[in-house]
Amino acid sequence: MRCGYRGLLFNAVGRCIEIPAQASIPERACVRSYPAEERDSWIWVWTGTPESADRSKIPDVVGLDHPAWQMQASYLHYKASYQLLHDNLLDFSHLSFVHFNTFGGSDARALAKPQVTKLDNGFRIARWFENAAPAPFLKALGDFPPVDIKNEYDFVIPGVLVIRTSQQAHGMGTREAMSEIGAFDNITSQAVTPEIETTSHYFFSSGARRGTPPRVLEVAMASFQAAFEEDRDMIEAQQRVISARPGLPIGDVAINADGPLWQMRELIRRHIEEESKTQ
Repeated sequence: MRCGYRGLLFNAVGRCIEIPAQASIPERACVRSYPAEERDSWIWVWTGTPESADRSKIPDVVGLDHPAWQMQASYLHYKASYQLLHDNLLDFSHLSFVHFNTFGGSDARALAKPQVTKLDNGFRIARWFENAAPAPFLKALGDFPPVDIKNEYDFVIPGVLVIRTSQQAHGMGTREAMSEIGAFDNITSQAVTPEIETTSHYFFSSGARRGTPPRVLEVAMASFQAAFEEDRDMIEAQQRVISARPGLPIGDVAINADGPLWQMRELIRRHIEEESKTQ
């Protein structure tokens, strides 16, 4: 990589190997390098102690070149802490309210109780809706009947979410074995990367099985983008309130849906504490 200001060229381990108009290169002309791996169209970077980097802990996501899925990628910048994004992604009860006009807000969605399974490094959450109104983006593609929806997602540290959703006409399949007939399958991979204490990067991709008409993908991705903008409005408003009142207690009144949120915060806190000891 070459410095865009004065032209110094550095190799993959951070050592300077070329200085314009200068033959000798000082020993100290180097920058810190980080273990990195390109996998599934993402670049994973370990910013801790290099010796503790464990590539086996990289989560499985769906890349843009996956043979079974056709994917589209996008990005948003948040003026909010990464923890607030995590909170949002761990509690989908907000879908019926924040995303009423994008993902839909039927009673079936709002009243469905999720099944939560604790993983070593996060959570697996499953939801099943019966006889729900189709999402607005499906209505844009035609006259769809009420649908049954199978929704499963894994959220793992340091902040990676993979969602798998299938929906089809009501009564055509069971929760355990959804029929392939008439089903629309969707998968999204999302990652939250902290920038500073109160800003974050949000990377995401979404897609459907290969062979899905391009128009369906186009409408679905536009719906996801609009929904994530709705999330950003809400989350950035939360951050403004928190920043305006430092020390304001959060979580004095908890509801059942808060369980995974607080457990994830504690899991991340422990990892940060353990990694800090090795620095």
